[in-house]
Amino acid sequence: MKVTCTLDHLKESLRKLEGIVKSNLSLPILENILIEAKEETLFFSATNLEIGVITQVVSKVEHEGSIVVPPKLVQGFLNAISGDSNVLMESENNRLFLKCGSSKTSLNGLNSSEFPIIPQKNNNNFFLVNLQKLQNNLKSVMNFSSTNDMRPELTGIIFQEKDGNICFAATDSFRLGESKSSDSKLILNNKDLFVGESVIIPQKLASYINKINSEEDILCSIEDSHFFLKYKNTSLTARIIDGTYPDYTQIIPTSTITNIKVNKKELIEAMRIMLVFANNENQDVTFKILDNNIKITTDAGERGDGQAEVFAEIEGEEQSIVLNPKYVLDGLQNLTQERVFIGINSKSSPIIFRGVDGITIDKDYTYIVMPVKS
Repeated sequence: MKVTCTLDHLKESLRKLEGIVKSNLSLPILENILIEAKEETLFFSATNLEIGVITQVVSKVEHEGSIVVPPKLVQGFLNAISGDSNVLMESENNRLFLKCGSSKTSLNGLNSSEFPIIPQKNNNNFFLVNLQKLQNNLKSVMNFSSTNDMRPELTGIIFQEKDGNICFAATDSFRLGESKSSDSKLILNNKDLFVGESVIIPQKLASYINKINSEEDILCSIEDSHFFLKYKNTSLTARIIDGTYPDYTQIIPTSTITNIKVNKKELIEAMRIMLVFANNENQDVTFKILDNNIKITTDAGERGDGQAEVFAEIEGEEQSIVLNPKYVLDGLQNLTQERVFIGINSKSSPIIFRGVDGITIDKDYTYIVMPVKS
């Protein structure tokens, strides 16, 4: 292989592979990336067998070829160089030689035949997705997915079409986030390719999508248990999580007997005060819902106690519930409105959080927290 490419294009290509390559004792080849030069194009590939990414850049190819190398070493060399220089890349006998101006290095590589094949889509049936809206939906729910592999379906984010909306949801059984977008605003064309679909995408895929830096929309497709994505000369393939996602809508209260409207900033400040005293052994706080305020307390034993009081508009019965302050804070930080609606039925029923626009409760984003048994 002998190819010349601009330094900036090389750096950008390697950035698109970040987060995919991980340490892997059972398959060391996955700790590397594949570099291929063919037909005036330089291809970079990385995979962890769950997600595979291929990105390409136009280059001057004198001799076609390929090699597998550690990305950190290549990236480290390139990041140490500044300017608009061209980089000469050559490979021979499983060694990669890099030269830029007066700087040069050589790296030990592996035979490219050992690198896993990344599945590619068989046709061009893609639907166009608004990237910013997709990222906003994923960001607001992805951190609530489970880390317990006992139920693999809960480790992902469900992505489904329902009643004219595209719904995203994630839960770890202790809290749940659901975000909705109108299907016509999220999917910009070929919407029929997604109507009726329901897929569970891995959390790693959601994390990768949220790191995409592009003002352009992206192409997506679902085929043969894989999720395909294309943007900026880059294609991504991810395995969809196999399993049946629970019908989470059954735990979202349709009505509540105590309805609260409160300033989000004040409630966030109260939760942060509680977290000063909370620790892994004692992370519970008590919410006492009174006539026109919420009294929040926690007892950390020898470490002391925390107290906060937040003014609120309250309709319905007085209540006393025990919640995890971190869980409450996580949900509040995903609400975009200045005021928050909290709906309560009992000290053992799911608590609902939504944003308030004027006098309207926004149902496009719903956050549920299960009370702590006291």
